[in-house]
Amino acid sequence: MNIEKNEAEILSRLNPLRELLKIICRSPQNGVATQIARFNYSPFERIIGAFDGNLDKASDFRKWRFLTYHKQFRANYFEVWHLSDERNRTFYLEKIYLHLYYFNPIKSIEFAVLSLHSDPNEPLEEAHCLYKRSPHLHLSYPKSPFGEAHIALNKYDLDYVLQNIENLETAFFTALTMIKEEIILKDNTYEF
Repeated sequence: MNIEKNEAEILSRLNPLRELLKIICRSPQNGVATQIARFNYSPFERIIGAFDGNLDKASDFRKWRFLTYHKQFRANYFEVWHLSDERNRTFYLEKIYLHLYYFNPIKSIEFAVLSLHSDPNEPLEEAHCLYKRSPHLHLSYPKSPFGEAHIALNKYDLDYVLQNIENLETAFFTALTMIKEEIILKDNTYEF
């Protein structure tokens, strides 16, 4: 398995996640990007994710949101870790996902426009595994014909990126920097 951690190591990821997400978060005061939560949906997985405000502990982590620098975008970030060794209580990273949502409170609409994913343990026999293992983008705005495409950002240095969580975080940070500079910080009003 690529990228395995024990439970204490997963918990120790909360502060590095704050630092990682600070680059796109609207209120990065005191180095804290947003609140980070850990949930145990089952004895076999651990979920950590980011959100702003009060969190309904019963809510689906896919619905957690935090504000970005651009008033029309909110984001969702989570990691899913699955139990790989029950005796040693180690977990492997199944997915690390960030979704960028267009948000218009006047029209009461929200929808995903861009996703940054990595599925580091996608089975090698799967057709798109090299693209899915790498940090990759999905262009998911409404009616996009590219929503299912996996636009890999690190296909050619994938072995290095998947050596450890720190390398994967660095690749994610680079991609988040690009998203911030090319989309979030643009002085545009978006209409979809």
